[in-house]
Parts: sequence; C-alpha cells; structure tokens
Amino acid sequence: MASQVQDGASIFHLTDCRTVTSSERLRALAVSRLVASSLSFIGAVSIVVYILRKHKLKSSETHPLFFLGLSDLLLSTVWVVGNGLFLHGMDEPCNVIAFIVWSLEILSHMLTLMYAVVTWMKVRELSMSTVWSRERRAEFNRKRSIAQKIGYVICWLLPFALGVPRYIHSTEPDCLRCVTLWAEDTPEGDENEGTDKNSMVQYASTVFIVILLLVFSGLVILYGHVRVMIKRIIRGRGVFGSSQRIQEQQIQNRALFYIFVFFVTWLLTLVVTMWTRIQGYRLDVKNDTQFGILMAQAWTMPMQGFLNCIAYGWSKSNFRSPTSKVYTAVPFREEGINDYGSIAASDISSSL
Repeated sequence: MASQVQDGASIFHLTDCRTVTSSERLRALAVSRLVASSLSFIGAVSIVVYILRKHKLKSSETHPLFFLGLSDLLLSTVWVVGNGLFLHGMDEPCNVIAFIVWSLEILSHMLTLMYAVVTWMKVRELSMSTVWSRERRAEFNRKRSIAQKIGYVICWLLPFALGVPRYIHSTEPDCLRCVTLWAEDTPEGDENEGTDKNSMVQYASTVFIVILLLVFSGLVILYGHVRVMIKRIIRGRGVFGSSQRIQEQQIQNRALFYIFVFFVTWLLTLVVTMWTRIQGYRLDVKNDTQFGILMAQAWTMPMQGFLNCIAYGWSKSNFRSPTSKVYTAVPFREEGINDYGSIAASDISSSL
C-alpha cells in the first residue's frame, strides 16, 4: 500500500497501516472510541435483552424502543470491531466496516426520528379522544399500524441501499476507515482515480449531513408539537393545580431530553463531517484544536447506545416495572372516556 506521512504523521494520505497505527494520537482516538462503544454496547444489550426476557416484544408498543436498541447494538458492535482492527493494524476489512458503520449510523438516525413519529401519532390519538368516535379511533390505529410497518421497512433498507454506491467504488483498503469515515486517499499521479473516489466520499458525506439535519429538524418539530398537545390535554381537564403543573413540566422536560441526547451525540460528528469536507477529507491530528474536537467526538458519538438506553428506557418507571406486561404508549382504555378528566396521568406520561 502506498504511504505518505507529513509532519510526523500529522496529515495522513492513504498511509501504510503500520505507520498510521504508530501515531499516539490516532491510537488515543481509537481507544477512546473503543471504550465509548463498549459502554454503548452494554447499554443497548440491556434494553434488547430486557424487552425479550420480559416478553414485551409481543406488543407493537415496544417496537420503537426495541428497534432503536437493536440498531444501537449493531452499530456499537461494528464500532468496537472497527476500532479493534485499527489498533491491531488490520486494514483488509475496513472498507466493509466503513460501509456498515455509515449505513447503521443513517439507520439509527431514521429510527430515532421514527420513535418521534410514533410518539406524535400516539399523543395525537390521545388529544382527539374526546372528539373522535370509537370507529374513528379504530380507523386511526389501523392506519397508524400500517404506517409504522412501512416506516420500519424503509428505515432498515434505505440506509444500506444508499451506502452501496460508495462501497462499490471502494478500492484499496485503508485502516483509517476503521476509525473514521472521512479519511480518503487521492493517490499521487492519478488525478482521475482520486477525483472519482473523492466524488463518492462527497456523496456519502452529503447524504449523511442532509439526513442528520433533517432528523434533527424533525425531532424539534415533532416533539415541539407533542409538548403543545400534551399541554392542551392536561389543561383541558378543567383542573390545573400544582400537581398538573408538575406533570406537564416533567413530560415537556422528557421531550427536550430526547432532543438534547441526539444533539449531544451527533453535533460534533456533524461538525467533523463538514470540516473534513472543507479540508479535502484529510486528518491533521497534530493540530491541537482539531485533535481536541476529534477526541470529544470520539467520546460523544459512540455513546449513543448508552445515552439512548437511559433516555428511552431505564429512566422510565413504566419500562422498569416488572409488573408492566407492556411498555406502553397505549393512551387510554376504551371504557369511561368522556372528557380529558378521565384520562389518567400515567396514560399521558406513557406516551413519551
């Protein structure tokens, strides 16, 4: 494999894998990602195993959390494998690793948005419980079920379909791709090949940025509307005291917490992706500022599964409860619904 290292391994240009892995700063990035990914793996496993052991997967209400946990589990596993390969100086599987990681990251973004969409639909149904007839609610639930199934099929297939072009145009393996998606080779004396490869990396980074921005915008819009609807439900009961105010604040805080977790996890990745586009997909880890950003991103992004297991799972009492057969967002029981006052507080809380 061709090798070119400038300024003591500060700028990597499709380097020999042994030369790359000898860089202390790159090894530090890989170790940080490995540790953070391991925590993410543990968190995701805890969610998936708990749902399966408690037989909560029987209800469609658990599917958004289960699929999100499963994607976090797959992604953290590949992160662990990729960074482990990098630390051992193995570059042959790294093109495949990069393809799988890119696809799984897009998948996790889409499933996070899907969770918000499902939550919005559940709260929408709850907010209209005093207006819609029983038949209207049944029809809404039927359409919601169909929409969810179609949504999950798209979420699981589209990311891999989008990732195929870049994988097909991958040529020589590069162990840097096991630790970062955006380090690419432009071989000297081969401008046409470099242009073709860079165009595919530009395609991959553009798709990644666009989907990430769309998902973040979608989360803000959907959870913003959810907060408005829940506020309307609580205040529509006719009684609004301190307990109702506390409940409203707690639910609104949870919606903000979901957005915050996604923001913290992926903000620096968005910055790094945009920055590497400007820099021509080169890493300059000798620069202290750039290395600091890369190190922070090495801890935040791989922690997604760990943070998600807390935000969407273990921080919720109705998920932890051993007596709860269904981790539910079922908004209400069919009987006795005549006004907002008949909607239990637990029914509203469970929607998030």
